[in-house]
Amino acid sequence: MNTKLKLTAVFALALLFGAKALAQEWEYSLPYLSSDFAKNRQYCAYEMSDGRIYVSSSFLYHEGTSSGVIPPHNSLVILSSDGQELAIMDYFKAGYWGSSYNPYVFENESGEVFMLATYSPDHYPYYSNYFLNYDNPPTDAILGLYKLGDDFEIAESYEYSFPVDTAQGQDNFDPCGTSGSIHLHSAILDGGCIVGAYTKSVSLDRDSIHGYDSLFFFRMNFDGELLVK
Repeated sequence: MNTKLKLTAVFALALLFGAKALAQEWEYSLPYLSSDFAKNRQYCAYEMSDGRIYVSSSFLYHEGTSSGVIPPHNSLVILSSDGQELAIMDYFKAGYWGSSYNPYVFENESGEVFMLATYSPDHYPYYSNYFLNYDNPPTDAILGLYKLGDDFEIAESYEYSFPVDTAQGQDNFDPCGTSGSIHLHSAILDGGCIVGAYTKSVSLDRDSIHGYDSLFFFRMNFDGELLVK
């Protein structure tokens, strides 16, 4: 079965003087087969000052298992101002999964591009990523600000670790979805700094209360310093 995933972006630029509006519309398609090893799922689009468009997305990888659990990984699709694909980047971190599903993208006053993302420990024992940290499995989730270079790779990173509940039993049908994790709900640019909010969840267990534990707010500058947390 063939499945086609399409992302349509529409940008309208209003002239500051006069009543005329200038707009352009184009469609970018990313086709894939349902049997493909990986597929890319897109969310929000961010237009930079140079006209490039960074599309927040995640990669889903098939493991060929019957459970169908495919933890997502943070990724970006980068397009030119006229909708041409420049790169599809996978910001994979061994032993972790992209627990917020959609990285946030920001540009500072110097035109440097940053990605804000969260990672939580991978707790699916039948998923190959779990075994990459088998001898030292992570118990902390990560909030990270990552400066991207001209090649869209991570040039600098600023990470903060937060302990999460990892007591979930491995017999659950969705181990990563039911393990303790952090989820980045929103992030905006305010006064040259990033202001965001994330929740920390506790493990889902048949014999215990489960759900979100706490809501946290933070303020961070582009040097990766947490000013308020």
